[in-house]
Amino acid sequence: MFSIEKFIWPSKGAFKNLKADYRLLIAYYILGMCLMLFLNYVIDNYVTIEGTFLMDSLLNSFASFWISSFVIAVLFASASLLFNLGMMHHTAKLLGGNGTLTDTLTVVSSGATPLFLLGWFPCIGQFSYLLVLANYFFGIREIHQLSKIRSAAAVLAPLVVLFFLIAIILFYIFISGNTFG
Repeated sequence: MFSIEKFIWPSKGAFKNLKADYRLLIAYYILGMCLMLFLNYVIDNYVTIEGTFLMDSLLNSFASFWISSFVIAVLFASASLLFNLGMMHHTAKLLGGNGTLTDTLTVVSSGATPLFLLGWFPCIGQFSYLLVLANYFFGIREIHQLSKIRSAAAVLAPLVVLFFLIAIILFYIFISGNTFG
């Protein structure tokens, strides 16, 4: 298995000779993402400006709400993993990379460690996304043995595709005249 401290701050060589069971990597990513989403929700909605925790509000929420929220978080984390893994791996392969899908899964799962540990902190959480991108860059570069430019293209491919999908959806909503409210 891997040690978490290697992936908090991006560095060269962190992904060399890193082998782990793909089931553990998938579980690590999904559970880490669910925990980060849950903590982010609790801090955003149940911690006041004064820093007090609104425990009564949290405990009085319906159990069905928490169960459905967990199911949605698991589905979101799974979709996020599949999208990032698929886009990065196929882009790296198109650009001449020679890593396997399991190697790319190792990069995506362990590279997201800063997001899981820091993503739920106010203000600091946004910085964790940059650390994740840097981890992905170093990991794809090492695993697939790509140049800096090709590694950056493989890492940024999911962001570009997601941006265009959102732009197309917003354009369709704007053209059709439908609004949400």
